[in-house]
Amino acid sequence: MHWEVLNEDNKTIRYELERSLDGQFFTPIASYAPKGKPDEVTRYGHLDGSPFLGKNYYRVKIVKEGRGLIEYSNIVSANWEGTSGISIYPNPADDQIYVAFSDDFAATKQVSVRMINVVGVVVGNQTYHLPAGQRMMSIDTKNLQQGLYFLEIQIGDVEKIVHKVVIKH
Repeated sequence: MHWEVLNEDNKTIRYELERSLDGQFFTPIASYAPKGKPDEVTRYGHLDGSPFLGKNYYRVKIVKEGRGLIEYSNIVSANWEGTSGISIYPNPADDQIYVAFSDDFAATKQVSVRMINVVGVVVGNQTYHLPAGQRMMSIDTKNLQQGLYFLEIQIGDVEKIVHKVVIKH
């Protein structure tokens, strides 16, 4: 999901990307702080790391300063056939997690990865610089305690993907 904002004002507090299975009842899946300036086009993007199989509906909720000031983008849809452009394996993992990227990510060379535990504490944070053409990276997990984690992958400065991973030693 990509969107652009022209002339971002200082009254916008955040953008919330929302997803729906039926196009009527939406739940938030990501939140972004504004990063643009007046007289500029600012680009935002998010790749849904766990879409519903089949048709998904998306919209952006624009939260502004002041009570009850909310705007919504138009609703768009995407049909997911079980792939997000990234494969993460094995899951559950022991001492390594491998991330394989599709060809869509070929132009991106910087990937930031954060491991977040279930209480929201960042327990790992690393930036990888992938050589041109490389589609695979590994993440060391042997020092993590067993349990559920959220693997947050930031691709360049636009795409953000979050996957649940289980660490079992």
